[in-house]
Amino acid sequence: MALILFLHGASSSGKSTLATALREQASRPFLHLSIDHLRDSGAWRPADYPDWPTARPAFFAELPPHAG
Repeated sequence: MALILFLHGASSSGKSTLATALREQASRPFLHLSIDHLRDSGAWRPADYPDWPTARPAFFAELPPHAG
């Protein structure tokens, strides 16, 4: 089963530092993908969201709990 952990916070707030520390302490491997990785790879293109301030809340909206 896959686990997903979203770290959301202001720029330079330590999200990548925390993700690195978590990877070092984790009992199993996992990927660390930042919004920069997604943007730089072309997987997320800011130009697709010309009105980002309006689209942003839905992009980061809380997902319903997984009943699995």
